[in-house]
Amino acid sequence: MTNKRGQIPWKIIGIILALAVLAIFIYALATGTNPLFGAIGNFGGGKVNVQQVVLSCQQSCLTQSVFDYCGKVRDVVFQKGEDKIPGTCKSLENAGVGLDVCSGINPDLCAAANGRALTKIQQSALAELGKEQNRDQIIAQQNLNAARRNYNAATTDEDKAAAKIELDAAQAAYNELK
Repeated sequence: MTNKRGQIPWKIIGIILALAVLAIFIYALATGTNPLFGAIGNFGGGKVNVQQVVLSCQQSCLTQSVFDYCGKVRDVVFQKGEDKIPGTCKSLENAGVGLDVCSGINPDLCAAANGRALTKIQQSALAELGKEQNRDQIIAQQNLNAARRNYNAATTDEDKAAAKIELDAAQAAYNELK
């Protein structure tokens, strides 16, 4: 007869570990996320987060938070694998993402906060590029990115044609300033 005192019950530990892995797998399937390796998408591109940003902007509008709506810079990913594009809720109103104009916020306060946020976005763009660019080049780049998003989002042939004209014009304006 062997002395069983002090031995580790490996079968019980194995069953507990298997149940833990199964629970994580079920959680990942139920929520559509990967809780262990979800941060990998933060390098380069990322997961599409437009709807979450729009919901956050709508909440900021409902609470009439001038800073959150007009001054807070948010990183938006429009398509999977694309780079994050910085922008404010105010700048997303015209991006065709389903965000209506917020009428509950004072336009003058919003313009001041939005101007400061856009300056921060432009400064971060300059730092990221590592070279000097003037304001017109940054705006042309942002317009080009918006035109690309509109073109990719177009579903009908009419919309594609109009978006293609807009994209060509934005590309020409950007190339002219390069």
